[in-house]
Amino acid sequence: MHLNNISPSTIIEKIKNIRFLLSDVDGVLTDGSLYVGSDGTEYKKFHVEDHAGVALCRFGGIDVGLLSARFSESTSIRAKEMNINICIQGALNKVRKLKQICRDNNIKEDEVAYVGDGLIDIPVMDCVGLAISVNNADEQVKSSADIVTEKEGGQGALKEIVNFILKKQGKYDSALKAMREKVYES
Repeated sequence: MHLNNISPSTIIEKIKNIRFLLSDVDGVLTDGSLYVGSDGTEYKKFHVEDHAGVALCRFGGIDVGLLSARFSESTSIRAKEMNINICIQGALNKVRKLKQICRDNNIKEDEVAYVGDGLIDIPVMDCVGLAISVNNADEQVKSSADIVTEKEGGQGALKEIVNFILKKQGKYDSALKAMREKVYES
């Protein structure tokens, strides 16, 4: 992760309050490509490691949601596979949806980390406690972020973010242990 004109101590302060991770979809969980067949069927490529990141995040006590300006059945299917209950799509006014998510889940905006890649994400990034951009994001988005991932969207960037947040909160080892124990129970 690259710190973007912010001190390490400020990042630690911001991260210690994070209770919810909210992410854009296209360009973050995917590489931004849309595959459309001649029959109109849409396909997206998601990185499997982000699923592990979402599970680890939950074991660390941080819930995860998706907030996309586009509606896609592929996103709905992937959110269900990842056990993500908050999956809002077709939301051009993402700030309004952010406020609704916070209200509905009894969290404050400064307790939210948001991951984006497009210009439409900047207003949300301006509202949350921790603004994150993927490495292949628009330059304005990257300059609006507190931190920028090493990985590009669709290449496991969400897992990178989860690892970073949980390590800075001192929860990574216990979350990983709890996740492993759960897997062995199965």
